[in-house]
Amino acid sequence: MGALPFAPAITMRIIIVELTPSRAIGLGPSLAGIDAAHASGLDAAIETLRTSEPEVIVLDVGTESGPQLATSPAEAFQRLSDAAPGIRIVVVGAGDEMLVQEMLCLGAFDFLTYPDELDALAYAIRRAMRAALLERRPGTSAGRRRLTEVVPGVLTGDPTMRRIARRCERLVGHATRVLLQGESGTGRKTLARMLSQSRKSPAGGELGNGLLPPTLPCSGSTRISDIDDLFDRVRTASPPMGSSGLAPVVILEGIDELSPETQAALLRRLLEGETVWRERNALPRTISIATEHLGSRIAEGQFRRDLYDRIAEVHLCLPALRNRSDDCVELAEWFLQRYQQTLGRHRLRLSDEAIDAIRDHEWPGNVAELSNAVKQAVITAEGPSIRAGDLGLSSCSTARLVSLRQAREEAERDVVQRALKRVNGNIARASEMLGISRPTLYDLLNKLGMR
Repeated sequence: MGALPFAPAITMRIIIVELTPSRAIGLGPSLAGIDAAHASGLDAAIETLRTSEPEVIVLDVGTESGPQLATSPAEAFQRLSDAAPGIRIVVVGAGDEMLVQEMLCLGAFDFLTYPDELDALAYAIRRAMRAALLERRPGTSAGRRRLTEVVPGVLTGDPTMRRIARRCERLVGHATRVLLQGESGTGRKTLARMLSQSRKSPAGGELGNGLLPPTLPCSGSTRISDIDDLFDRVRTASPPMGSSGLAPVVILEGIDELSPETQAALLRRLLEGETVWRERNALPRTISIATEHLGSRIAEGQFRRDLYDRIAEVHLCLPALRNRSDDCVELAEWFLQRYQQTLGRHRLRLSDEAIDAIRDHEWPGNVAELSNAVKQAVITAEGPSIRAGDLGLSSCSTARLVSLRQAREEAERDVVQRALKRVNGNIARASEMLGISRPTLYDLLNKLGMR
């Protein structure tokens, strides 16, 4: 039995592109725990970039260099840049100083020569991701463009959420049973409302009347008679909810909480009612909402696999806010502007400390929790700068923030120490190896207490 996509999707942030697979370096061991997707060959990479929005590309030009390559590193770099304008590309491979300078002139974020500089790859990737993050910081033009309303009620810049929104748009008007899985506050109900429509909304318009269709919150005490009552109520509704020719929709919220007995009875109802709408015994179309625990419940036998197969003709896993790249910071800025207007406070801004706290908090309550935290900060902040304490986040988040800072400093110290050791303390050569300027390296040494 194949693996099922029960876990919420994680944004793909890095792609390793092997220019010539037969000569590829094999960069996995050098990534130091960084998750990355792989593309074997330039064409595969271009295809991947059509359907994803990574932040960093690592271009593996191979263990050998020379004119015998079918595609030159420069040509490959240009094609990748054209496919993903503005993306940061770290180049790794064999090459002389001329190739290094050529790639840097083309706009490569960094060039690490093989094999001497391979151990600095993880650090180079993190610097590239950090640069992308800083470019998207609230207040920059890129940051303001990044957060968009992909469907009514869902603001995001995250590639995974954008792909899910596009899939939902294509599903509108189709008689398909959809399962929406994710944590509370990830947008499941908003997407369910969108999917329940019988037609696509006009450009920029709202969908239907914006109301949720009949919804049944499920729990362990929910009986099949409760579900039957909901189905019957929709069947006999006037005016008919299915006037478009499609079966009307009901939402079963928290379906993975149903008892085994109710699951079995619901499965029988679905099997018996699989006829065209308006015919005898036909059932409304179901949109099911499940928690993030659905996968483990199926694996442990607490939720029926055959019922899953019936309710999940399309299965969409919504990522938690903490996994949506930098949406948390972008949304915090959006909520800040909103609450300044509604609460009559102006010229407030998020301090760097608050931004770090927002980025490092787990957000178990997702967008609703973030909204409440920013609203509280707007009300209680004593000055124009909102600090981490104004957000009212739990103490464990503060402890995690401190530990992350320490971990970052330790990682930076380790990389700098190894670079200096390899070049016998030569600052100029060390800065070249690390891909930073000498003044930046001096600042880093001061920050780390290494001078």
